[in-house]
Amino acid sequence: MKKTAFLSLLLLAILITAAAADEIYVPADTPGSGSRNSWPFNLYPEWRYQLVIDAKFLGNQAFTVNEIAFAPSGTGVFTATQFEVRMGHSTVATSATFDTNIPNPTTVLSALSGYTWNTTDKTWSPIGLTSGFSYNGVDRLTIDIRILGGARTFSGTCYYDSGNHDRTWNNATGAWTATTGTVGVGSGLKVRLTVSSGAQLVVTGTGQIGTTVDLDLIAPPDGGKAYQLGTSLGTGPILIGTRQLDLSLDGLLMISVYGALPSVFKDYAGTLSLAGRATAKLVIPNETALKGITLYNAYVTLDGAAPQGVSLISPTVKVGIQ
Repeated sequence: MKKTAFLSLLLLAILITAAAADEIYVPADTPGSGSRNSWPFNLYPEWRYQLVIDAKFLGNQAFTVNEIAFAPSGTGVFTATQFEVRMGHSTVATSATFDTNIPNPTTVLSALSGYTWNTTDKTWSPIGLTSGFSYNGVDRLTIDIRILGGARTFSGTCYYDSGNHDRTWNNATGAWTATTGTVGVGSGLKVRLTVSSGAQLVVTGTGQIGTTVDLDLIAPPDGGKAYQLGTSLGTGPILIGTRQLDLSLDGLLMISVYGALPSVFKDYAGTLSLAGRATAKLVIPNETALKGITLYNAYVTLDGAAPQGVSLISPTVKVGIQ
């Protein structure tokens, strides 16, 4: 499909098929059995706690994580003065160095003015992510939790089964910014991931001026199909039928789609491999005036037999220029 046709689809707000929601349980859908651990939801003044999960426990598949839930052993409330959750990829064995486990974190929940988690005994209790994370289906997945000023009315314990995913933790004074902790192999809390499958976009790079950011397109259901990637200065949204595309219909989107700056927006159009993968590149000019700008990126796969020629749409992923 030509680029002009792609832009017309956006302007006319054509309906796009949505990715389906699903749930993945690590290690199993058994929220009321196993051993119990109060970490990190006990009363230490500070916490940094990581779960590091092998791809095999996640089905070796790409998806967007929209929510996570733990399995508490009591009904009540956990509160914190500050609470943050980040997610990222890891390609090495679980380390006592936190940043080794999550070298390029994405913040999926930031509650720096107070946080409340409502728990239900022996029931998956979601923690309330405010944004998603695109998991690539290949690397290990790290969930990084930081807590200040925790308090609770439930027991504080959550269930886990030994011999599965790992954890790294620190609960000393200064744990929020701690660089190292203690590794617990195969002793991570049980977790349920609410995910959406379909087209995924994984960003690798620092976002610094003068560097290149890799944009990995992953859409196994659409292997061999054409794709079109776009970058804009906002998340719109652009209404598409009853749903929305989280890009803004601005000048930058048109430039990136039309290929007016191929030295900056490389391989923004092409064909996915038979495995449903491709890599585009965002080359950030070495201009200090760009610092502080946030770029938003998403792509669609194209199929003439699909409704209006559009098969899948990816989540929007941001790149902050530093």
